[in-house]
Amino acid sequence: MKIGFRRRFTVLLLVSSFLLCCCSCELAEKSPRRTLIAENLRCEYQVNPLGIDENKPRLSWTLKSNIRGQRQTAYQVIASTSLENVEANRGDQWDSQKVVSSDSIQIIYQGVPLTSVTRYYWKIRVWDDQGNISNWVQGSYFRTKKHRYPTINFSWSPENPSEDEDVQFTDQSTVYGGASKSAWSWIFTNADPVDSDDQNPIVKFTTQGNNAVALNVTDSDGYTCPNPKTVGVQESLPWWEEVLPW
Repeated sequence: MKIGFRRRFTVLLLVSSFLLCCCSCELAEKSPRRTLIAENLRCEYQVNPLGIDENKPRLSWTLKSNIRGQRQTAYQVIASTSLENVEANRGDQWDSQKVVSSDSIQIIYQGVPLTSVTRYYWKIRVWDDQGNISNWVQGSYFRTKKHRYPTINFSWSPENPSEDEDVQFTDQSTVYGGASKSAWSWIFTNADPVDSDDQNPIVKFTTQGNNAVALNVTDSDGYTCPNPKTVGVQESLPWWEEVLPW
């Protein structure tokens, strides 16, 4: 009698354990999987920008998760000039490796120095606060510009002009990549004239003190850049005339 009871109890216990295990597995399958993934990839706050002129562009992304409060604890970025390399997870231009950080904006490119007129493909994966790794997110790229923008510089003579005195301005800007200078745009404060498209204009300042002058030069490839300076203008000297004693 006791043996039969024990057998029935053992069988019942085994069946109950099996049913509990099945229920637990079913609940686990129905429970949402913790997922954190990067999206909205940007370079210099743009989607797939063309003509990047930064030597170390800034990358950024946003995060998406189906679990409230989930956060990024690390990231990895890879970049290549070859789409095939990126698709194969080979960052021949940059592989940040795993970076322990919650940052997702202004991530500075730290790879091989960029070359001009080149497309760079990049992708990202992130770790959540449980150590889970997301899938790679790719499809983003940026392209570098053809060459540097002009370096704007200019001088003037005399260096300390007076009011209503002729001042000669001389463009000393530099252009790059085989381009040539194609256009100039001068803006003068308290001067006559107030603007000019000559390369080396002559102007007169009508007010003493610090007066702003800005030059914008455009090269033959359409690259343009401005640069302002301040010219100190003195009070004009009193007019005098030499009078002969006889």
